[in-house]
Amino acid sequence: MLQIKDVQSGYGDIRVLRGINLQLRQGEFVGLWGHNGMGKSTLMRTILGYLQAKSGSINFEGQDITGLPIHRRARLGIGLVPQGRAIFPHLSVMDNLRMGAVTTGGEREQIVMSVLKHFPRLNNYLDRAGGLLSGGEQQLLALARCLCARPKLMLLDEPTEGIQPSIISEMVDTLHEIRKETGLTLLLVEQNQAFIGSLADRVMTMQKGVLTNESSTSDFLKNTHAFS
Repeated sequence: MLQIKDVQSGYGDIRVLRGINLQLRQGEFVGLWGHNGMGKSTLMRTILGYLQAKSGSINFEGQDITGLPIHRRARLGIGLVPQGRAIFPHLSVMDNLRMGAVTTGGEREQIVMSVLKHFPRLNNYLDRAGGLLSGGEQQLLALARCLCARPKLMLLDEPTEGIQPSIISEMVDTLHEIRKETGLTLLLVEQNQAFIGSLADRVMTMQKGVLTNESSTSDFLKNTHAFS
């Protein structure tokens, strides 16, 4: 589904990504692990088009999207749940979800309701402003809003940061449900080894803008001592 070949990217004259090669198959959940400042979020932003690749290529479902603007990539089926969630704090939960479904071209209410069945916690707060939700509830809202755009590939950036364990567990269960139902493909950036291990089929490690290692989930957990 996604093929990244020798991509370099960064901010102005500062090069962050130093030749990234990565492939994702349809329906696969892949984890991207590494400490802060290693280039993980920069890779996400480059895939979606917030940053333009300085060299290399990005192909999505056989189409070269390296030079496409953000809205074209989104319409092809790439969605982002950004670090920090970036919900609309003054809009209600329902209106946040409707905003997510704007580009689908279908019946927005139907789409929103089909997503909400996976998020029973949000059903209790549909009329509440998004900014009044707890941090964990806002993360669920950001996840649901992205799904309302019906992405084929979801980019999920540091979703467990500051989130209570019960909601982290909900996110794991929900994403597995949605993969089973829709065939969703996921690229997950995360520092929580246990969370990445509970979702990913395989894990890539990034250091200083380079992917340095690929391992099975079991080997990753063993090597990082995520579980006792």
